[in-house]
Amino acid sequence: GGNFDYLTFRVNSSTGAISLAEGLDREENQEYQLTLVAQDGGNPGLSARVPINIRVLDINDNSPVFEFSSYRVSLHENATLGSFVVQTNATDRDLVQLSQSSSASDVLNGLVTYSITNSAAIAHHFIINSSSGVVRLQHSLNRENTSFFDVVIRATDGGGRYTEVHVLVTVLDNNDNAPVFTMPQYNASVSEDAPPGVDLVQVMASDIDAIGLHSTVQYVIASGNLLSAFYINSTTGWISTMGTLDRETSERYNLTILARDQGTPQLVGIAHVDITVLDINEFPPLFSALPYSTNVSETSSVGTSVYQVSSSDRDFGANATVEYSIIAGNRGGAFSVNASTGDVYIASMLDFELITAFNLTVLAQDRAPVGHRLNATANLAVTIVDENDNRPRFNRSSHQPIVSEDSSVNSTILYVHATDLDSPVLFGRLTYSLMIVTPVDGNKTLAIDASSGRIYLVSALDREVQETYSFSAVATDGGGLTRSTSIQLVIGDVNDNAPVFPGAYSNATIAEGLPVGSNVTEIKASDADRGANAELTYTLQYPSNQTHCAQLCPRLAAQCMAQFSPARPGTLKSYFSIDTETSLVSSDRVLDREAVSVFVIQVTARDNSTSTKYPPLSGTTCLDISVADVNDNDPIFTAGQYYGEVSENVAGGVSLVTVSATDADTGNYGNVTYYLESTLVGGMFTMDPVTGVVRSNAVFDREMTSVWEVQIYARDGGNRMSSVSLFVNVTDINDNPPVFVYRSLADTEYHADIPEDTGVGTPFLQVRATDADEGVNGQVIYNTNSTVNVSTPFRVTPQGQLIVARALDRETRLSYILSVFAVDQGTPALTSHASVRITVTDVNDNAPVFTNATYRFRVPENDVIRTFSIKAQDQDGDGNDAVQYFLDSSSTSLSSPPVGIFNSTGIIYLTEGLDAETRIFYSFNVTAADGDLGESLTLSSMATVELEVEDVNDVVPSFSSPLYQFLVIEGGMAGRPVFTMTATDGDLTYPNNEVSYSIVSPTSSPFVINGSTGEVIISQTLDRELQSVYTLGIAAADSGVPVLTSNTTVMVFVLDANDHFPIFERPQYDFSVSENEPSGAVVGNVTANDADQGNVTYSILNDTSADGFTINKWTGVISTNRSLDREVSETVTLSVL
Repeated sequence: GGNFDYLTFRVNSSTGAISLAEGLDREENQEYQLTLVAQDGGNPGLSARVPINIRVLDINDNSPVFEFSSYRVSLHENATLGSFVVQTNATDRDLVQLSQSSSASDVLNGLVTYSITNSAAIAHHFIINSSSGVVRLQHSLNRENTSFFDVVIRATDGGGRYTEVHVLVTVLDNNDNAPVFTMPQYNASVSEDAPPGVDLVQVMASDIDAIGLHSTVQYVIASGNLLSAFYINSTTGWISTMGTLDRETSERYNLTILARDQGTPQLVGIAHVDITVLDINEFPPLFSALPYSTNVSETSSVGTSVYQVSSSDRDFGANATVEYSIIAGNRGGAFSVNASTGDVYIASMLDFELITAFNLTVLAQDRAPVGHRLNATANLAVTIVDENDNRPRFNRSSHQPIVSEDSSVNSTILYVHATDLDSPVLFGRLTYSLMIVTPVDGNKTLAIDASSGRIYLVSALDREVQETYSFSAVATDGGGLTRSTSIQLVIGDVNDNAPVFPGAYSNATIAEGLPVGSNVTEIKASDADRGANAELTYTLQYPSNQTHCAQLCPRLAAQCMAQFSPARPGTLKSYFSIDTETSLVSSDRVLDREAVSVFVIQVTARDNSTSTKYPPLSGTTCLDISVADVNDNDPIFTAGQYYGEVSENVAGGVSLVTVSATDADTGNYGNVTYYLESTLVGGMFTMDPVTGVVRSNAVFDREMTSVWEVQIYARDGGNRMSSVSLFVNVTDINDNPPVFVYRSLADTEYHADIPEDTGVGTPFLQVRATDADEGVNGQVIYNTNSTVNVSTPFRVTPQGQLIVARALDRETRLSYILSVFAVDQGTPALTSHASVRITVTDVNDNAPVFTNATYRFRVPENDVIRTFSIKAQDQDGDGNDAVQYFLDSSSTSLSSPPVGIFNSTGIIYLTEGLDAETRIFYSFNVTAADGDLGESLTLSSMATVELEVEDVNDVVPSFSSPLYQFLVIEGGMAGRPVFTMTATDGDLTYPNNEVSYSIVSPTSSPFVINGSTGEVIISQTLDRELQSVYTLGIAAADSGVPVLTSNTTVMVFVLDANDHFPIFERPQYDFSVSENEPSGAVVGNVTANDADQGNVTYSILNDTSADGFTINKWTGVISTNRSLDREVSETVTLSVL
């Protein structure tokens, strides 16, 4: 120990217990030697001494510290695997001690191991010896992929504390990449008359090695440069012409280009350049096989080739490619020429009658650039040959004559006429013929004169047999060409056919009672004629008497005479009418079958011919109309209502009543049947459909339905019907027991809650039962079975009221089930019973009890969402056990605790964040009270709550100033301390208040900082002339979670040291001065500069030659100090310092 060990420890003067007075640091003092004195209270006092040796055990309270804040190394990209990269070293002030016995533990807090913490993408390139800290290469490098690595090395001590350092590895370049051209093949073209020096194409190659010789590319032509026709710029890669080119000698060059870098060994890239020498136009086209002539028929089609001209050109490419065109003689654009082949062809139809010959001028021209093209011309004579190319032409393309069907044989129908543009000598002479289409035998009826074109009849016509004839008149010229005109011959009608009905008579039926205008039938006649001759008008003719019937309609005479009866009202003409156009017969009045059941009428159809030669014709038929009967009478019951009676619970089959109905209709319409509305009575009754007898069909229950109303229907054969009501009264018997009525349909028993202090004789529940029977059968009284309910302290009145019969005690019994009976007054009497569940409720006689007398909680400071739960239980029930919680305002340890409480749950919450730096302990009381606090009878208890505030990292380290300034002299050795930074952290506990330091800006500087102590040292020699001021960003970070950081700025001013010699601006100065100048004449001015701070002074070294000159100490101006004589000394050399 030292002289002040007593300051570190304290002793209890009464017990002799030794305790710490301040914290220990093993790294500062590993052992203390104390002397303990025991002294009694006598007089004189006696004492005894004993030496005490205290050894301080190590804890892991120091992190490893690297010897440098960072490491910088360089490594060639071709370095072999296993190559040494860097030696890192970190030390830890904690203890490393290996025990000498198996019973003791090793102390390894200061044992440092090393690891790489980067991601796999970086870490797999390097490996570190975990013991020595030596980093080696374990994966090959490629500078072109990654030129820089930031390797993070972690030094971890035996207790898990660690420090990290950055190893900055720069990968140096090797010449391992050959130049690469932008493309393997380049193409260019050049005219054969291009002069030397014309740029053609630029080849480009790049080398991904580092900037310098390794990536500097030079270009050369390796091969293919015949007669040195081309030159390449070795730096830019531009290829240009060098000599005269001749396409006829060489029309293509294939150059091999090399791109070479300047590294060692030198690497090469290869590319090829294909250069095409372009032709110049110097030869015109030349036609062959002149002269040109040909014959062509005027009927040759458009596109027909008539001749092919040809030429040749000695040039190359477009200069030798010939295009043809017609430039003269092409009247009307009759011909065209294929620009490529020289094929002359017909462009538009030829006509010998218009032009008989052409003399065409054909141009052949090469495809050199515009302004440089050459051409030649040739003539082509074309003779047109005449052909029969004109068909006959009718003056009309079609005809549609009309001829009456009564026309006579040889009557002229039509003249047709055609012309032909060809020569009338041969091709223009025409003959006519007919081509019949329909009918196929039309040539038996029609003919044409071959010379005149007259068309005439050769047989009689009948429109009803053939209404139209379709044929063509054909004109044929002398060359066999034809043309036709279509003819549609329409046969005109004459009224030669009378209307015809389908039969001599027709039948129709109409129901009686239909409204006026009801349709009866439509009776159509047909007429083979056309137009008005076939348009018909219909009329009706009624027989005037029975004799007339035989004249109008002999086959229907009997039916006709039957309609003349005394019962028929009015005349027949008032019953029906016919539409004169459509032949629709309809009723003119409502028919009554019982009055007239049949009508016979004559129908006449007359055509509308207006011709006097062919007057109107008519036809007749007889119409037999029967009137059908309809059901128009409802059945009628003999009584307006029917009544019956039946006793309940009697078997079915009892006859109740017989009903009867009549119908005025006859036949099936007058037959009446009976039936019940079964959906309303549910099969409770049956009915005989013929006799009308109604019987019971089931056992009746008066309590369900006391009176039944049954609907009875009578229906005739035509489904006309009527109905009547039957009322059946059901008489009662005692067949229903009483039924208890509960509060809801879901209940199956009664419930009652009674406080345990309820007095004897107090009514607490009313039960009620109903009986569906009538009279005494439905009267109910109540009782309890004494055998069943002997132990219950309750009774029931005949009216169903439950009353307390004995005192209640909830602590003795909590609940009862009582049976209550309901009995009706019928014979025999019917009974039912109900259960009554009675619960004895509690009164408040128990206070809440906390599960703990004291609750202790720990809470991190600033945590405002933390809650704490306390619990109190109350043995009472029925709401008396509901506990509410309150903070006790009389707590003395804290007048206003920063907490609140949820009254119903006992959950305590913080009303504001706690601050361990202000206070670390709180104590307060909580009251738990039962029942309704608004009532006077409330019981309560109390518990103590203690809160211990845990420190969290919520105080940021702080520097004493936002800006520091320090001075340092340049040139100091690396490792020299400059200044020490200090920041404080107000947190209470480690590691929240442990501060570490770092330089955050700039990323690179000649300073490093000790992360633990804040000591800033020089990492490399300072040179004020390179940089005179450094601005450092210093960060102070604590070790808590999360890490809190503050920053300050440090300005380091580098003071000058005289470490540079003055340097003259020129190594030699030459001046001249005239002789005999007076003293003080200025000769010249020398100037020297010094990188250091301060002024430069000048002097002339003592020398005999310097006599006569002086220099200004501060400005360097040289002047004479006497008059000079050139004859004595023409040249003087001065040495200026």
